[in-house]
Amino acid sequence: MSNKKIWIIVAIFGGTAFLVIVFIGVIGAVLIGGKVQEREKEFGAERTRLEKQINASSDVVYCITAIKEGALIKAENIAQRQLENSKIPQDAINKISQAVGHRAKYDIDSGQLLSQHDISR
Repeated sequence: MSNKKIWIIVAIFGGTAFLVIVFIGVIGAVLIGGKVQEREKEFGAERTRLEKQINASSDVVYCITAIKEGALIKAENIAQRQLENSKIPQDAINKISQAVGHRAKYDIDSGQLLSQHDISR
């Protein structure tokens, strides 16, 4: 076989090999790009979920008039409102019905959130 024929064969198969390598590279890039976009979407959804959780609020009960130690807690002494979950103590009372009819263990100031340790059961 002549050198010219060998070069033609190398050029044909070498070009084909080059195209195969380029094709594999393109496919790999597309697959990786798709995975990156998929992960970005997942992270975005998780971020949104966490932001909602952080900014969520719940009911709390607080005094609208000062209550003396030993006094019976009445509905007109307290009110219910929303507060960010991150600012609510674990033992906070979240329903007026949980406090009405109980006695104050301590003096409770106006504006103070009511907690389980503030009332006697």
